[in-house]
Amino acid sequence: MVIQKGDKTYHVVVPLHNELRVGTLYSILDEVSKATEIPRKELIAAIR
Repeated sequence: MVIQKGDKTYHVVVPLHNELRVGTLYSILDEVSKATEIPRKELIAAIR
C-alpha cells in the first residue's frame, strides 16, 4: 500500500494472506497511523 502525504510517500507492506495475526494487523495500523497522523483507535473505529 502506498500513502501519499504532501511531498512524502509512505510504503506499507500488507501480506496477502487469508487471515492476519492480530500483531501483524496492529503493525500495519501503526504504520498507517504514522503516515496519516490518524490515531490507531480512530483507524480501527473507521473500519468496523
